[in-house]
Amino acid sequence: MLRADRGRCFLELDQPERARKDFEAAERLDPGLDPALRGLALAHEAVGDDLLAVATWTEVLEQKVSDGEARLRRGKVFYRLRDFSAARADLDAAVASGVADADGYYARGQTHRKLGDLDTAFLDWSKAVQLDPEHARAWLAMGNVHALRRQFQQAACALTRSLESDADLTITWYNRGIVNDCLGRFEQAEADFTEVISRQTDFADALYRRGMTRLKRQRPAEAAEDFRQTLADHPDHMESLFGLGNTQVGLGDEQAALHNWNRVLEADPHHALTWYNRSNLLYRRGEVQQALHGWSQAIRLAPDLAAAWNNREVGFVSWERYGEGISDHRRSLEIAPGQARTLDNLASILGSCDDADIRNAGRAIEKTAPGRARVGTPGTVAAK
Repeated sequence: MLRADRGRCFLELDQPERARKDFEAAERLDPGLDPALRGLALAHEAVGDDLLAVATWTEVLEQKVSDGEARLRRGKVFYRLRDFSAARADLDAAVASGVADADGYYARGQTHRKLGDLDTAFLDWSKAVQLDPEHARAWLAMGNVHALRRQFQQAACALTRSLESDADLTITWYNRGIVNDCLGRFEQAEADFTEVISRQTDFADALYRRGMTRLKRQRPAEAAEDFRQTLADHPDHMESLFGLGNTQVGLGDEQAALHNWNRVLEADPHHALTWYNRSNLLYRRGEVQQALHGWSQAIRLAPDLAAAWNNREVGFVSWERYGEGISDHRRSLEIAPGQARTLDNLASILGSCDDADIRNAGRAIEKTAPGRARVGTPGTVAAK
């Protein structure tokens, strides 16, 4: 036992390699000695040798299969090894035996998430923060679930709690920036992304997202700097090329915007917002046929993009294709009832079309629409 006792002292002094030698010696002197095996397993974990840790915890459990503490430790190691089914089995046993701590519930929540059971995962993370209100990663995980469910206010609160517990989690700053952006809190979002960039200067997506928030705050020159910096390090970052095109429209360089959007579509012909933005610009330049084609592509790729239906309606009406305009108008209202842009151009159809059936269809829509229709033009550039 003397070698095992000294091994425990070395563990407490954060000298796991020396501890491991003592535990190995103790185990050789008395094979199967429980304190020596437990200490050896902990030492394997401390030096990062998770495979040996699993094997040693398994030896412990062979002596006492109902050992909840050993199942908890082995379950956490299985989780680190990404053996999620084995981790869940061990962590379930640890919870059943009443020994699971906050880290155990967090790890089991992560295994449930990896295995597709998000509801049970959320319950485990909730239990983790009950046991340890400062468990930053559990708060982070809960915030991510709220965001996934579009519960952005709850997500912002959970992510803030995570940062209050551990301000060094860069990913939490990044995720909160996305949530603040979704809430329309562009100043806070920009501050969050700036914090990420100060910690990790090559975080391309953070630079891109800060650029988009700056664009939304009507600062296209600063946004363009972010996009250019991202592209300097990551030339294939198409989202930044898309964003740069948006800034160039705001800065009056439409030809450069079209050039960059064309490059995006060459690399990714499925980028719906690029088709949409490019068509808006083409329409304003009088290239209606190309604009109609682009809006149709955007609609094919993103059928719920109401603005694309609305803007294609404008294009159809400008070519006196009123029936197709009415059809698009109806669809845009179905997607986004009550939004002013979805009411654009119905008055133009009613006043200009000679086809009685189309006029009657338009009046039927007007009666059910939540506002008065007005003549409009394709809207401003969308920010993703």
